[in-house]
Amino acid sequence: MVRPDHRRSPGFNEQAFLYRNIDSYYSNFNVTACYSKHISRAVLSHALSSLIKKNYWLSYNFFPICHSEPPNVKNDYELRYVNKICFDSVVSYRKIHHFDEKVLEEINTFKNEVGRDDAPLWQICVFETENTQYVCAYFCHSLADGGTALQFHRDLLHELESFDDVETEIDTLFVYDSKLPPIKRPTESLTDLYYPGFFQRIWYWTQVRFPCVFATLQRVWDLISGNQKKSLPPVFYSVPIEKNLDTKFKIVNFSPAQVAKITKFCRSIGVTLTPFFNVIGLNSIEKVIYPHFPHENGEACFSSSNFIAIDGRRYYKDRFKAFVYGTLVCGAAVIYHPIEAHSDTDLIRCTQEFHQIIQDEIQTRRSFKKVWLMGIIDFPKMMYHKIGSTLRYTTMISNLGKVVDVPLSQWRIVNAWFGSNTSVNYHFIFNMVSTDSGGLNLVIPYHPFYDTIHEEVDGKNIPAMDRLVRLLQDTICRIVG
Repeated sequence: MVRPDHRRSPGFNEQAFLYRNIDSYYSNFNVTACYSKHISRAVLSHALSSLIKKNYWLSYNFFPICHSEPPNVKNDYELRYVNKICFDSVVSYRKIHHFDEKVLEEINTFKNEVGRDDAPLWQICVFETENTQYVCAYFCHSLADGGTALQFHRDLLHELESFDDVETEIDTLFVYDSKLPPIKRPTESLTDLYYPGFFQRIWYWTQVRFPCVFATLQRVWDLISGNQKKSLPPVFYSVPIEKNLDTKFKIVNFSPAQVAKITKFCRSIGVTLTPFFNVIGLNSIEKVIYPHFPHENGEACFSSSNFIAIDGRRYYKDRFKAFVYGTLVCGAAVIYHPIEAHSDTDLIRCTQEFHQIIQDEIQTRRSFKKVWLMGIIDFPKMMYHKIGSTLRYTTMISNLGKVVDVPLSQWRIVNAWFGSNTSVNYHFIFNMVSTDSGGLNLVIPYHPFYDTIHEEVDGKNIPAMDRLVRLLQDTICRIVG
């Protein structure tokens, strides 16, 4: 018998990603890290067991309690402790020749299964070359975000150091006990970050339930407030959306010396790395990809639709220091005018403009408040209507920041990569994470269709994505000097 406080319904933010998991609209997101020391199965088993016991959030899974069609995740599922976690149920090993984009494609096929009583909603795959281990931790987004994944690696390093000298492997990492503490409440319910005010709720509710009425009210409000928006070209679109999680990847590395130059430059113009990379990335897409999708008049001028991940732990540190695990992020949706850069000055101006947009979102917390809508949106209907449409974001950018080494510790993260899939939501994604020794790794997941586009450059047939990556790298290095 499960104790009443060892079960609960999914929170509204959890519901969104839980539905995407169970109905196969999403596979996983992942952070892969190289550690400074080799890990034996014995050391890893003890470290994971200790880590789970110190963070019971890592022993949860969602379980079906009834079935409806289409799925109603709020009523059909509940969160509980799993019955048991064995080493082999959460850790696997694979041999590779080297870590590259093909390995990221392989990771993209992994899935954290809902309803397993022997595994939580995270797993590890250790990829091994002849000399190097790559520890990939992959997660279901319902209970974790990018900050969670990075914290998982940090905490695991601490545990690995504690058990550095053990030689005997343990098979059972966790066993359910009725004396365990109550299941933690949804992260979004432990803070006011995601809750709009009364009138905001009415406004958002109208937006979802009566979109035509909302559009009319929005136009009236813009007229009264003098906030009439400048007419923009249509948002970029290409191939219709299919329910297919296949994703291609590009890895772009910037050395520690280059990262130092980029950081210094961004500070000099009053911006962070996120808007800088997003604008340079957009500029590259605009110059390389857009021309292959001209309008009827032959022009290829598009606005962009951008989704910017904002980490509550990072930007509101004083309020959320204790929120180690769970989701504490949102996405700010930004429609942006064509960059049409004719000089580096244009790119800098756009970067500063984009930076101000992000700062406004951080200060107002507007996008966090909109997450409340997850509790009233009909997800099956929304996702069903996306199929066949072209309603993708042009870009999504998520910057996990820099991994800071623990002083005097022999265990360090010497390199890291952040991966995710485009799902049915994005054309291109810019995932960033950096380390002292490995520099900054920019992982670019993108829709496989763009691999079919080639261009003739100096008499050679060049894949458009190769040219896009080269342009992005060259532009960044040229601007920062």
